[in-house]
Amino acid sequence: MDEPSKALSEELGEFVASSAAVFTCGGAIPAIRTKAGRRSSTGSAGSNSTPSSDGATAPPVSLRWESEDGTGSNIHFPLREQERGALDRLAGDGQPASFGHRGKSVLDPTYRSATAMDSSRFDTSLCPYRLGIIDRVTQVLLPNAAGVEPGNVESGSVVAELYKLNIYQGPSDLFKAHVDTPRSETQFGSLVVCLPCPHAGGQLIVKHAGQEVEYDWSTPEQAPAALQWAAFYSDCEHEVRTVTNGHRVTLTYNLFYKPWAQDETRNLGHSPAPVYIERLPLYARVRQALENPEFMSDGGLLGIYCSHAYAYPTSVRVRILDDDDENAVTESFRRHLPTTLKGTDMALFAVFKQLGLKVTVKPIISDIDEIYEPENDLDREPCMGEIPGMIVITSLGGNDGDDARDILKEFGDRVSGVNWITGPRWKDLAMFHLTYGNEPGVNAVYAYPALMVDIPSAAERAKANAKVA
Repeated sequence: MDEPSKALSEELGEFVASSAAVFTCGGAIPAIRTKAGRRSSTGSAGSNSTPSSDGATAPPVSLRWESEDGTGSNIHFPLREQERGALDRLAGDGQPASFGHRGKSVLDPTYRSATAMDSSRFDTSLCPYRLGIIDRVTQVLLPNAAGVEPGNVESGSVVAELYKLNIYQGPSDLFKAHVDTPRSETQFGSLVVCLPCPHAGGQLIVKHAGQEVEYDWSTPEQAPAALQWAAFYSDCEHEVRTVTNGHRVTLTYNLFYKPWAQDETRNLGHSPAPVYIERLPLYARVRQALENPEFMSDGGLLGIYCSHAYAYPTSVRVRILDDDDENAVTESFRRHLPTTLKGTDMALFAVFKQLGLKVTVKPIISDIDEIYEPENDLDREPCMGEIPGMIVITSLGGNDGDDARDILKEFGDRVSGVNWITGPRWKDLAMFHLTYGNEPGVNAVYAYPALMVDIPSAAERAKANAKVA
């Protein structure tokens, strides 16, 4: 690659990397207090009173649950003075909060100390859709790119599924840094809504790719009541710092992507409004590069490693290569990617599509040095598979005549001359190969998801632009 093209590629890569910082969003909605002795008219999901989508105000949140002895209880947030006892009962009726570790549910108060209640045990009037929270999450974390090109990025929506009620109490409840386990391949994140209840501490810290965002929902006794929330991708590390006083009460939702079915769109009378791809900062920068004849003047493959990790269905991930079932490839992955791409990954996919370029999501094995010692530069070229998340199992590797290069061929083809503008971030199990002899075993190979873009030559790009003009 010549120096001008290399410089432009580095500039574009730096811009893409800086744009990857969008991994969480949050906000606060002033809450209306219910006077003692009055019942809120907004206590059910079917209420005619709907808060404005811009988050001007939030009605009081009612919460109803049943104790172990069958006694029904209820409480409202913001908290009424006479409901202090109900708050203690709510905390007492919950269970010690566990966390997942190596596929098991673990109780360890030094790592996580809190009280939790499963969504099956309580009802709440809070509706994140009516409050406009889900609209904001969709806009920031999973933008709808339905207007790019029919059939390439599906229309869809965000589904928020109530998961748990969590209570962190002073002076010592906390949850150390961890990453949530996605419950399906369509789950892309989590939403935490903090109910207006006086407490100190308990800051939510969300981290991704070296960036950190802090949500401090501490609420003094006399402070104006507000419903506070944060949403973040499921691959983000996060923690709840020590609550030093009061009760930090939150509702947690799992966020899923759901494609729009034909009949759903027809019943609504309209399709979801697409994002204006041309207004994304990435669009202007990518178009600027493509219009420069010095950028990849001969054309070729542009490679961008994904900024985020993705969940795959473990029950259908395996493709076994043998004589009887050489083409056993599930379509599950094709359905969910690129639809469930996150943040910058989705923005880049949409931008390249809008500019009329062919872009695909592929798994890339790039750590060649960890598999065998390359003999030349061609030997170091990465290997590109077909479907991200698919695990290939091959019996090659067990015989003296099996070469590491032959093993990699089972996964996919070598790709040379790729203009990589970002480095790999998230690796995923991609391949098993067997070993026999004195030390039999199974070796694992990992791949990185990446966007692969076919860039036409400068002459072809100029010709296409002339036709548009």
